[in-house]
Amino acid sequence: MGAASAPAGAAAYSGIVAFGDSLSDNGNFAASVGGLFPGPLFGYYPGRFSNGPVAVEYLAQSLGLDLTDYAFGGARTGAPVGGGSDNYVDDSGQAASLGIPSGAFNGTGVTAQVSTYLTAQGGAADPGALFVVWAGPNDYFLPASLIDPLTASNAVSNLQLSITTLYNAGARDFLVPNMADLGITPSFLEEGALTAGIATSRSIEHNNGLAAMLAALDADLAGARFRSVDVFSLLNHAVADPGLYGLSNVDTACQSIAACRVDPTGYLFWDEVHVTTAAHQLVASAFVAALVPEAQTWAMLLAGLGVVGVARRLRA
Repeated sequence: MGAASAPAGAAAYSGIVAFGDSLSDNGNFAASVGGLFPGPLFGYYPGRFSNGPVAVEYLAQSLGLDLTDYAFGGARTGAPVGGGSDNYVDDSGQAASLGIPSGAFNGTGVTAQVSTYLTAQGGAADPGALFVVWAGPNDYFLPASLIDPLTASNAVSNLQLSITTLYNAGARDFLVPNMADLGITPSFLEEGALTAGIATSRSIEHNNGLAAMLAALDADLAGARFRSVDVFSLLNHAVADPGLYGLSNVDTACQSIAACRVDPTGYLFWDEVHVTTAAHQLVASAFVAALVPEAQTWAMLLAGLGVVGVARRLRA
């Protein structure tokens, strides 16, 4: 995705500030572990949980804007139900596999990322920046969290807290994509139809709560401008009609296949839960369509696919 000529609408923003998890992390997790992971040694593009740049990087490139990225791999939306770390890696046992003490990543969840940003800015958010807040999957990955009826409402409340904190500090423009369908990831598919179905149901519950929350904030926060992207529907449509998106495999982790690691063309998933950089480009194109009126090609294509609301503005 080139950035030689940024859409005119991009001039409205002074830059992009991103908060989230491994889907937006462009090197923060890797930096915290001395560059060990993710990286080429484990089959990843340096610092990314994919085989190339992630969606917010493609978004910034497309709009010709600088990206300030606080997203952190494993980040939850904030404090989980019942206590524990705000980073899934701490509570999953994966930290130990990297030789890192459990709890080392606590304080890297989205609410903490927002606090870190505001501290660095002297308490004031850039009123001209576009703030991308995209998180949720790590709140559900532990079995107990997946079945806990309070997980979705807690995750949405955490995201609301982050957004309102930014707004109260001066932020006005927000891009808040919803959560992809966890049930289509190789990780949950391998657990069987029942678990994958539960993951899909929880994803829908999360997204319904997120949509209601954003609609309420849109009505209540004077001067705030919200953009919403339906990543759930976009990627589900890619799974249902892969050829339309140049995909040939939508249910297998590329990393598990030696030939694919050499040539990942046509794969939706890079590992068990993370998409390929090609899928990140697809998502970024939907982001652009939600933000820039001039991006009519993608808006028309998405509408033609029947993906209602993939890229939309809550307020005209």
